[in-house]
Amino acid sequence: MNIQAEIQQVFSIHSGIPLFYIESGSRLWGFESPDSDFDVRGFHLQTKNTYFDYRRPLDVIEQNDGLFDFVSFDLDKMFNLLAGSNPNCLEWLRGHLQYLDNLPELERLRESVFSFYESKALYHHYLSLARNNIQRMEQDTKFTYKTVLYCLRGILSSEVSARGELPPLLITDLIECSHLGEDIIVLIQDCVEKKKNLLEKTEIPNKTQVLQSIHNVFESVNSLPIAQKGQPEKLRAELSAIAIKIKENHYG
Repeated sequence: MNIQAEIQQVFSIHSGIPLFYIESGSRLWGFESPDSDFDVRGFHLQTKNTYFDYRRPLDVIEQNDGLFDFVSFDLDKMFNLLAGSNPNCLEWLRGHLQYLDNLPELERLRESVFSFYESKALYHHYLSLARNNIQRMEQDTKFTYKTVLYCLRGILSSEVSARGELPPLLITDLIECSHLGEDIIVLIQDCVEKKKNLLEKTEIPNKTQVLQSIHNVFESVNSLPIAQKGQPEKLRAELSAIAIKIKENHYG
């Protein structure tokens, strides 16, 4: 699939200036299935006319066309989320599967965000993602390797965040950083192997046992002491300066 062409097609329909796009989801984390779609994520700038119009446009562009799952935030929404150390947006800036970069300030943006982000906020965000997936597993009749991995990735990422470190994106690197027990690591490795060789919606057996293991490790991470790392005021000031520079460059 020609992802760059797909992105250009989106902006031939929707108003906006594409800035930066990467692959997210299971392909970014290293446990895609043979039938996984492409989760393209990033952000755009409103056109000059749209930006200065009194009618406010939608701040998210979404398109899901078969294997192409596309989400783009406008710059203001993206930067607001970065100011709150949103883990998804931080991952987008670190993504190694990059499709488009029309952002001259990218390196400054990365340096500012990763110097001043709040580890406490990152910890709570990842823990919340894990909690939501646990609730989904408890409620759904289907119990897939995908849901289990999304949940466990959130737990491992919150554990690393609690130490004031940025969690690695690839699941293999994340496992190496983990201080959790061997049993849960073996479960993750098994799920990764199964998901990479089976279809996306393949269900996992022994649901009760797996869910109990996840509950146990979640509770252990939920009670961790959290490193107080971050300078949110400096981060907001840097984001404001970068946003102004980008808009001046495009709007004149």
